[in-house]
Parts: sequence; C-alpha cells; structure tokens
Amino acid sequence: MPDTSLTTPNSLHIQGLEGLPTSIIPVPYVRLVQPSSKNTEISDGVEAKPGNFLFNDTKQEVESLSFVLLRAKHGQVQFERDGELVTTSKIAILGVTDNRKLFILSLSPTSFSNFGQLIAQLKEKDITASWLYEILATSEKKENEKGKFYVVKFGIKNKLEETELAEMEELAKNYTSVPERRESEEKEPF
Repeated sequence: MPDTSLTTPNSLHIQGLEGLPTSIIPVPYVRLVQPSSKNTEISDGVEAKPGNFLFNDTKQEVESLSFVLLRAKHGQVQFERDGELVTTSKIAILGVTDNRKLFILSLSPTSFSNFGQLIAQLKEKDITASWLYEILATSEKKENEKGKFYVVKFGIKNKLEETELAEMEELAKNYTSVPERRESEEKEPF
C-alpha cells in the first residue's frame, strides 16, 4: 500500500517525483460559489452551482465539505470591485479532507458569525486542539439589500480516533504558515 501520509511535506510519494518537495506545490483553495462568482467552470465544462464548494486545483465541486480544521488565521484581503480597491477582513482555514487532501477555505465577513458559533461549540467541548473533531461545512442562502448570497455553516461531527490525532497534530505543525499564503488567483474574497 502506498504511503499517502501528508505529515512529511518532503515527498509527493509518487514514483518518479520522490525528489520533488511538496512545499513547492501550492495548497489549493476551496471557495463557496456565489451567484455572482466568476471562473466557476468545473472539470466537465459546466458552471459550479451557487452554494457549492469549488476546489480550484481539480475544478471539482461538492455540496458539503467534511474536514479537520488544522489552523485558522484572520487577515485582510484587497480586491477590485467596480474599479475601486476594497479592503475587507477574511479568515483563512487550513483543513484536510477525510481522503487527506489539504485545502484553504477563505471566509468572508458574512460567514464570521457562523464560524464564531463553531468556535463556541468547540469551547463548550473543552477542546485543547482544533484538530480533535471532524467538521462539516455546508452553505446557507441569505438575502439583504445587495442581493442573494451564500454563507458557510459549520457543524461538529465525530471526534477523531486516537490513531488519527497524531497525524493531524503533525500536519498542523508542518503546514503552520500555509494560511498566510496570498490569494493571487482570487479577485474577491468569496
């Protein structure tokens, strides 16, 4: 059975590419597709559905995202909207799916309240590390004076098995600076 562990970011574990460090391969972004989102074509050539999550590397969409939260970082992002440079807050989440795919999910301020609810649930469980539980991200449609949009909703799923905890802790250590990577391919934070 091939080694699919991500805990050592030194090798891709693919014959012929063993000498290529994973550190030069960018961690893909996942974004929540909005009705106004651009560049949302998926691998089969159709547009991703608003409210779904889209991986920018494989061009695959999913309705929900089950993952382990390795790290989160608050920051600022600038983008152009209607010819003006706009600065807004964001939360970058480094996560890993159950099939061990790393990703960065960038949350816009419209999803901050739901992320805060997730933090409250984790605190209620007296957790000592963000990677102890599997998280489920879904979307919820909202509407305001600017129009219709989707926000990310979070729920806590299962506590990880002891055998998985050490791997998740090692991942969190080895990929500590990943959420600080700039979103050069995105013009808007959602």
